[in-house]
Amino acid sequence: MKILYHIFAVILLASVVSCNNSSPMPSTTAYEVSCTLSRGLKLDSATLYLVEENYNSLIDQGMCKRNKQGEFSWKGCINEPMAAFIKFEGDSTPVYFVLDPGVTNITINKHSKKIVGGKTNNEYMAFIAHRKGILDHKDKLNEQYIKHIGDSTLTVDIEKDFHLQDSLLTDSLQRYTTWRINAGGPVSVIVKERFFKTLTSEYQKKLN
Repeated sequence: MKILYHIFAVILLASVVSCNNSSPMPSTTAYEVSCTLSRGLKLDSATLYLVEENYNSLIDQGMCKRNKQGEFSWKGCINEPMAAFIKFEGDSTPVYFVLDPGVTNITINKHSKKIVGGKTNNEYMAFIAHRKGILDHKDKLNEQYIKHIGDSTLTVDIEKDFHLQDSLLTDSLQRYTTWRINAGGPVSVIVKERFFKTLTSEYQKKLN
């Protein structure tokens, strides 16, 4: 599995997969993706890409326009769960998710997004939630540390304790991310693409 550096620079276009293709791939299953944006997000067109892990390439599933309900939608067929992302025209930040057979609903607001659909995608969202939990804990520790400084109550022992807790959380996050990447599958493809650079050189060397 190779990390997809320059993911938008080298896009290998393929024909849009169709359930009615005259030469369908074996064991294909229909999928449907629905992405709804809040009214405050002025993005009018988007393209869905699937990540073909074995060939280190992207499959263009087509560009669509936003409808009056603020929704984008795609339909097609896949053989198995695949890493995927939506690229909005005029926005450099892609929305990653795992495309499972069946229906995937994505809701994006100005400060949050919700992705629902499929067992494999749920595994990805569980990773994101757990990662956020660790980072939130680190942020709370930092707030408490700063409060001690402001109150002039910071002692040597308290400072050592804060540094120890922060170090343990940092190491936990590094180990968790490394494990998820090495586990393989579409979730790992996305995690590696998004968080590889957050790993120290020590943990990068531990990747398969």
